[in-house]
Amino acid sequence: MEFSGVKKEEKIWATVCHLAGFLGGIPFAGIIIPLIIVNIFKKESPFIEKHGYNVINFGLSFTIYAIAAILTIAAGAALLNTRITILGMILLAIGIISMITFSIIALVSIIKGAFRTSHGKMYQYPFTIKFIKTS
Repeated sequence: MEFSGVKKEEKIWATVCHLAGFLGGIPFAGIIIPLIIVNIFKKESPFIEKHGYNVINFGLSFTIYAIAAILTIAAGAALLNTRITILGMILLAIGIISMITFSIIALVSIIKGAFRTSHGKMYQYPFTIKFIKTS
């Protein structure tokens, strides 16, 4: 979906939604900041609303994926101290590789999303569960 006649201000706010994902030091900033921006601008800008909800869905999805990877790492680490060390090593490797993969996908996706948005285009994040449906 492409939008025509998108104002510069709309592009800036929608891009800020995407770039909020880089504020990893602030818990859930990649979800909360876009949510605030969407609530401020959703009535006047379908462009910001659509981008904001895409970013929120991406943030929620990747939070779930990160928790799953962390639990896999924890299970693997716990099994290393038992007689099931091979399974522990496998789980540990799967969890670590998953976290690295998720991080790379998130980094590339955030940059692509911000770039496309700044040019007035739509961007759909990969591997995203649509918790919030947009029209």
